[in-house]
Amino acid sequence: MRRVVAMLLLALPIAPAVAGDGLAGAREAFARDVAKAYGIARQTVLVQPQYPGLPDNPYDALETPPFLALSAGWPGMASGPSGFAAADGRTVSARNPAAITDLLAAAGIGLRPPPRTDIVRRLMWLYQPDPGNRLIDAHPRIDQVTPPIIEHAADGAVRLSWFVERGGRTGWVGVFRADFHLLPGGKPLFAETFLP
Repeated sequence: MRRVVAMLLLALPIAPAVAGDGLAGAREAFARDVAKAYGIARQTVLVQPQYPGLPDNPYDALETPPFLALSAGWPGMASGPSGFAAADGRTVSARNPAAITDLLAAAGIGLRPPPRTDIVRRLMWLYQPDPGNRLIDAHPRIDQVTPPIIEHAADGAVRLSWFVERGGRTGWVGVFRADFHLLPGGKPLFAETFLP
C-alpha cells in the first residue's frame, strides 16, 4: 500500500509555490525589459533570483510589494543591470525607469515621515548596485556627509540625496554624494559627485 501511495504522489504534477508565482511573472517582465533596453535576444537573458527565499541573497530585503528586486546577466555580461519588476509587467531599471513613480510610492515616499533609508537603498539598487557601495550617515573627515535627505517641491518634484563610501580591492576608495531628482512628469535624473 505504501508503495502505491508513493507512486501516486510521484505521478502528481507539482504546482509551483504561491510565493514563486509572482516571481515568475516579474522575472519574465524584467527579462523582456532588459533585452529591449540592451538590444539583445530575450532567450539569452538570465534573471536572478530564480527561486524565492534563497539564503544570503540581497533580493529579499529589497522586496517592495508588488515589486521584486531582480538582476540580469547574459553571455559576456555576467553581472548586468539591477532593478525591480512586478508580476503585472511593470519594470524599473536605470535604462527604463517607466514605473519608478510606482516603485517609490510602494517604498513609502508619500508617508510622513518617509522611510528615507529604505527608499535610498532601492535607488542604490538601481543606480549603485555594486556591493562595494556602503550607505553612510556621517564621515570623520567630510563634514557635509549627512543622513539621506528627501525634499518634496510644490510642483510635485522630489529630490533625494545620500552619501556612499565606495570600496575597492585595497579598502575604501572614496566618498560619493548621490543626487536623485524625480521631475513632475516622472522623469528621473541621477548624478554622483566624488568628495575629495
